[in-house]
Amino acid sequence: MPNYSQLLTDAEIWDLVKFLKNEVLDVTQLYDATYTGSYPSGQSTFSNIGKDGNAVNGKAYYDTRCSGCHGKAGKFIYMESMTLGKFLRSKPHESQHKVKFGQLGSSMSAFKTTLAEMKDLYKAVADTIAFPD
Repeated sequence: MPNYSQLLTDAEIWDLVKFLKNEVLDVTQLYDATYTGSYPSGQSTFSNIGKDGNAVNGKAYYDTRCSGCHGKAGKFIYMESMTLGKFLRSKPHESQHKVKFGQLGSSMSAFKTTLAEMKDLYKAVADTIAFPD
């Protein structure tokens, strides 16, 4: 582990602490994950995406905030050669950052969203019929 006090100023360290305390979502409330192997070659497997979420509410959220750019079924913008549905199901850890904070270098800006809205959105997009690969 590097000595972060040599890499970051005190103000940057406190900004990082504030971010971790106030902005980071507890992803164990969004999905289940199983990890095998060791970093950086280990594997992640995700299941139960949208834990306790409401797919109907999530679809309404998606239709209001996301479909204008991503399309009705999430097939207008491909991310790493994947539809929105496949990307979220493959990389839910990364997807929640994009929803909450936007996508750098693109027109996608941050969305003020609650944990409940994120669960609902994940539950809706986990549906492979509504959001196919």
